[in-house]
Amino acid sequence: MAVRLKGKRKNHVAKLYSDKMKGVPRALDQAVQVAKTEIEIRANQGRDVRGRFFKGYAKSTKRQKKNKGRGRGAQTHPVNLTNTGHMLRSIATEVRIKGEQIIATIGFRGGKVSGQNATAGQKAKFHNDGTRHMPARKFFGLAQVQIDRIRKKLIDAIRKG
Repeated sequence: MAVRLKGKRKNHVAKLYSDKMKGVPRALDQAVQVAKTEIEIRANQGRDVRGRFFKGYAKSTKRQKKNKGRGRGAQTHPVNLTNTGHMLRSIATEVRIKGEQIIATIGFRGGKVSGQNATAGQKAKFHNDGTRHMPARKFFGLAQVQIDRIRKKLIDAIRKG
């Protein structure tokens, strides 16, 4: 599961500034780092991409969290997708140039989480898309305001060169 932002060098803005594209990969990297941080902050606040609070945990989930050794301190409200923190800490970004494209990816590092059967990316997909036993909690994605901010940062980088 990844969010991909593609900026082709052949778009109308880039044609005007093709010799000034050197700063774009760095600007894009900075922009996706900010987006990653915003995704983490939003999830820790218990909010989805649109800023709405996540649906609460089922009673069985609350009971399970308390029975798994987390005791009275088991975090059950607000729902923030944090149990151990591995899933959100595994969010990674990458910026690469491929032919005429500059590609930024926000995704999850692979590998299984210690003691778990699912990878962090699989867990994120379950939370984001929901399952028949769990409601969707759309935390992983970019709000339109974030996309607009990234676009502006890229246009500014192209203009500056």
